[in-house]
Amino acid sequence: MILGLTRPALFAAAILGGLPLPSADGAERSKRDMTLPACGPWLQHASETGMSVSWITKVPCAVAIEYREKGTGAWTRLWETIGDKLSCSRDLHVMHLKELKPATEYEYRFAACSSRYMTAYASVTEGREVWSFRTLDPKSDTMKAFVTADIHGSFRLNLDFLYGRAGLADADLYILLGDNVEDSMNQPEFYITTGYLDDICRLWGPSKPTMFVRGNHDSWGYHAADGWATWFPRPDAKGYYTIRRGNALFICFDMPQEYNTRGVAPEIALQYCKEELEWLKALKKTDEWKSATWRIGCCHYGTRTGNDGMFARFREIFGDEVNEKDNGLDLMLCGHEHYYVRSDPHTTETVHNTKYDSDRLKAKPPVFKYLSDKWNFTEVCGASVEGSVVEIKGRELTFTSCDWQQANQPPLDRFTLRK
Repeated sequence: MILGLTRPALFAAAILGGLPLPSADGAERSKRDMTLPACGPWLQHASETGMSVSWITKVPCAVAIEYREKGTGAWTRLWETIGDKLSCSRDLHVMHLKELKPATEYEYRFAACSSRYMTAYASVTEGREVWSFRTLDPKSDTMKAFVTADIHGSFRLNLDFLYGRAGLADADLYILLGDNVEDSMNQPEFYITTGYLDDICRLWGPSKPTMFVRGNHDSWGYHAADGWATWFPRPDAKGYYTIRRGNALFICFDMPQEYNTRGVAPEIALQYCKEELEWLKALKKTDEWKSATWRIGCCHYGTRTGNDGMFARFREIFGDEVNEKDNGLDLMLCGHEHYYVRSDPHTTETVHNTKYDSDRLKAKPPVFKYLSDKWNFTEVCGASVEGSVVEIKGRELTFTSCDWQQANQPPLDRFTLRK
């Protein structure tokens, strides 16, 4: 307090009388302090020995991440570089941490050097804010994953309700199944940050990893479609990858859709999908794949729960590669259609919840062209802003679709797989 003023009165006095506003820890921050993110941080690509950390500074500047095992003293500092030179021209930053210890909690903070004209030569400011994360446990046989699809930039309106009513605070992994932006990637910074990233960072982003799957809207944008790879980069620059947590293997399938039917864009997309197929073939020969109790595919498009032309392409590219009795997927999670439907193994029947989208569907389930009784895995197509939870306990997997739009409601759908 100053002169007996309460905190609200202090802020009013500061605005009206020119007093300096206090920072979060009671001390003023220099205008050159770039360690407090304008957006972020958010975590991706979790593994037993690594984690990717991204954040945005208010201006382009040189940054570093400092990290250490929680409870230890010294920080390890890692600067962002390009071609072994300090990077000073970016405001969007990502650091891929490697050689960490499994099942270990790490603290991290940011450092920056910034001046108006000579960023690379200014003194270093160490961040005040400290966050933490835990690397994945290779021995764990329990986990909880949150899954949603087709949010179309609406998290500002519904994420808090979804987060609370679906019980997502204790999830280990958060999965967005594509069509995350409102319209297209023509303005990626606006649609990504205000559409969903700001709210993710407010709730779990700094401490829990998120899997950002690319949908057709995330692939569209005549001049800025490459923004997706800029905001959610991997060290290998690919959008397909795996996350292995204990006995569960999550496989991110990346199927970029092009609405340009001419020129070089379709050629690039086809080549990319061929590379992804070869990656999948190689993956299935690894111990990572074979030793997993549960193999869970995550893709914007499904194999049989939709009628878009991309589904035919999906089947053509992956086909029998995911249709094996003992060495294939157990569960495929997808979206795109904006309604909830489940297709169980070896059946052409579907489980459709007409309550969820009764107005749109008039209580009649859609007709699917690609249903087949030859598929060996369960497929779930999530509705728009679906609230789903995957819980694994040893050799039992339970999937729940939550009716989060109303409080204290029973699940819309629930099933259990056992091995």
